[in-house]
Amino acid sequence: MRQLLRFGIVSLAAAALAACVSRLDIPTPPMQAETQAIAAEYELPTGSVDIGQLQVLLDAVNVKLPNLSLDWLPNFASDLLTSLDERLQQSGLPDSPDASVETHHFILSAVVNLHRICPGFDNPPGPVDLANGQVDSTGIVKDGTLEPEIWGVAAGCQASLSLYGGSALSGAATLDGTLILYLLGRLPTSTSNARFLFRYDGQLGIGNQTGETSIDFRIFDGLVDFRVPVTDGNIVAEMGKGSSITLRASNGTFVCDLTARSCQ
Repeated sequence: MRQLLRFGIVSLAAAALAACVSRLDIPTPPMQAETQAIAAEYELPTGSVDIGQLQVLLDAVNVKLPNLSLDWLPNFASDLLTSLDERLQQSGLPDSPDASVETHHFILSAVVNLHRICPGFDNPPGPVDLANGQVDSTGIVKDGTLEPEIWGVAAGCQASLSLYGGSALSGAATLDGTLILYLLGRLPTSTSNARFLFRYDGQLGIGNQTGETSIDFRIFDGLVDFRVPVTDGNIVAEMGKGSSITLRASNGTFVCDLTARSCQ
């Protein structure tokens, strides 16, 4: 889903290190160590499933699900990344944190700042309007490789839910906060081939309800998973078809049904 956030300004500062053209000041991504630790926990969950408390755990999953906005927010995040990918491709810069897939004549470092005007509450979007808010994001290419952490700030960013969730959704969303998109593969061209960890901290308004929130989830080739706290850490819940969900924990993997509230 491309071009839903309207393109405003992209700025590029680069240094060709092989030619020693200039010295580039590379910013440090926010919450870098914490984000890396979260990404590691999605790979190897720290928490365990208490077999005797499965009903309680499934209730906790059901309570958390509506607060994650998984019916539209993954597409919103993927759209930001596909937009950045377009700008990097146009500039001839690498689009993957895997250095082995990049081939360049020069070892480049660059700071890419992308300014996007948000689409507003209409679907289809109207003309570009600064009153719809914005998302300013930053990506770093260091020594010829795209760094995995891309971050940005949403300021009064307004969007129709139906733009990102399809005709089944209605209503509007407003974001005011910090976004971190931690790449687990190359920049995506769509949600179906996206691999990234998403974090959002700040205000999220849905319709007439607005509140402070802290969200993280992972997108991996069309699958969505999220962390669920338990007594000894976090487990990872992976969404399946219908009411099916897979719980990955330090003591095993459990396939469950949220409607039947049962696991195998």
